[in-house]
Amino acid sequence: MNNTTPQAYWFVGATWAGDDQSERFITDGIWENGYDTKYTDHVKSMQVGERIAIKASYTRKNGLPFENNDRAVSVMGIKAIGEITANPGNGHAVHVTWNRVDPVREWYFYTYMAALWKVVPGSSWYADALIAFTFEGQEQDYDRFRNEPFWKDRYGDTGNDPDPRSKPEISLWPINKQSKGLPASNGYQEGYREAVNFCQAGVDRDEFVENLRNGDYFNKYTPLSCRSIFSNLKRLGLIEHQDNGLWYPSAAGDAFLEEEAPDSLTQRIIESAFGFAHILRYTHEHPNIERNALFEKLKNLYPQWTTNYAPSAVLAWSKGLGLINDNEGEIIPDPLWSILAFRPSRRIARTSPPFDTRQNRR
Repeated sequence: MNNTTPQAYWFVGATWAGDDQSERFITDGIWENGYDTKYTDHVKSMQVGERIAIKASYTRKNGLPFENNDRAVSVMGIKAIGEITANPGNGHAVHVTWNRVDPVREWYFYTYMAALWKVVPGSSWYADALIAFTFEGQEQDYDRFRNEPFWKDRYGDTGNDPDPRSKPEISLWPINKQSKGLPASNGYQEGYREAVNFCQAGVDRDEFVENLRNGDYFNKYTPLSCRSIFSNLKRLGLIEHQDNGLWYPSAAGDAFLEEEAPDSLTQRIIESAFGFAHILRYTHEHPNIERNALFEKLKNLYPQWTTNYAPSAVLAWSKGLGLINDNEGEIIPDPLWSILAFRPSRRIARTSPPFDTRQNRR
């Protein structure tokens, strides 16, 4: 029996709060953990002689070297590869002899968003393929990945949807179950996409908050505000709790991550948050309605909105999701979403919803 522990290969990020540290790491011959406490045990476990790569994770829909059925694909760009030469054991840094990868080599499908990823050879065929691609210069077998069961329905030879941008039927939640407003958010759908992405490896709520505050969109948010984002993702059904106690993207969350246009997120927000379907109805019936007139209509529908705070947040989200265009104060709806929301399976209320005195007056 072979008790030898397999050598680990490390894929690490180099962006701290939107600031790319790659050049500094390569020049100084180091890699540093950007977190105070997270990943420290992993960093301490890194061994001299193990291979390491700087990577950047993102998605792409166009210009891919394979047929992607008009869907966005997860990408990991390999920017530099190296070998660990020393580990001080402080959990925050290792010394590395780096070799820059120029141009960046792009790897698809089997990717990881978090700042540190330990890949063990022999754990799966796709892990071995990633290691060979990154450190041995081999090419990726796109067709094998596209037709692997996990990806086949979306990217495989038999998974081509003739209309991948077709919109679903809108089914509004009962008015007393709809949230009354949705706070404005940095990046809107892209901010939420980053937040869902941080859950791919499984996180608890505290890890989620820490990841969010070290990301690109919410690094100025307080922990309380980040927990609010977490609650919104739960309510929208984009993340789910699993038996190991951690939170992961749901099926809807996975779909949202892969869409160039945020149709899954858009549908859930229209259905579950008060005001969005109403904006589409009003702009459908009154093209070029003025912003302030629209705010007054929303406040008349929900009198607990005594200021423009909540209506303006709903309008900002609607613009961020592509539901409407704001032409110098005149609101124009997106035609397709407008038609769907104007004829949903549940009627859009034209009168005030029942009062809930527990709602905050904003």
